[in-house]
Amino acid sequence: MKITVRKVIPLAILLPLAIAWGVSEKQSKAPAPSLVAPAAGEKDTATQKSDAPSAKIHEAGFGQSDTAAVAMVVAQADNPSAVGQFVTATVNFLNADGGIIATKQQVERFSWEGQEIALPVFLFPEGESEIPHVTDIDASVAVSDYSSSEHVQPELPQIDAVSIAPKNQGTSAAFEFTNHNEMLDGLRVGAVCHNAAGDIVGGGSAYPNAIAADSKIRFEVDMYQQEVADTCKAYLNY
Repeated sequence: MKITVRKVIPLAILLPLAIAWGVSEKQSKAPAPSLVAPAAGEKDTATQKSDAPSAKIHEAGFGQSDTAAVAMVVAQADNPSAVGQFVTATVNFLNADGGIIATKQQVERFSWEGQEIALPVFLFPEGESEIPHVTDIDASVAVSDYSSSEHVQPELPQIDAVSIAPKNQGTSAAFEFTNHNEMLDGLRVGAVCHNAAGDIVGGGSAYPNAIAADSKIRFEVDMYQQEVADTCKAYLNY
């Protein structure tokens, strides 16, 4: 499995939650070397580069059921500038010959410093055809670099499943969450399942609705996987 991290790539996010941006650049010849120090408040190129939003892939893997395949990409905010920025996971689903079956993407948004987000990238069959057999994935992440006034949100926990059980022709993992913050309009949840060896064998997503302050909820995530999972963990986001 190949993993690539593109640290700073401006994006035009196509999901409803994203804002279309127009970017224009003017190219000019590099100025002659100067001994004049930067003006007060200005940052040199190296500093600007280090402050640019970036992310890294913590882990990635995939699972496949009779109805779909899902790649789970766990991305982590690499610096404070990533808060409020969109992170896009791009996955090539590969066949036994290494050819690309399809390329799919998923977008989420970082809400606090150092946050880990589990992005589920789905591959569904087209029409009445069966889904091709996936043997590997090629995953990469890219982070937007938009001007953002987004405030850091309170951290949300990573939750271990309280139960993992067969459901219909697949698997369902149940999670319990206590909201110690103010009322939440809803949660965006990516869940990752591992086998006993620690390999990702599948995952899924869920979107619980409004959650009252100081209340506890239970929600289930339908998992796309063939191999039996030993553990499942939910990554919560706003």
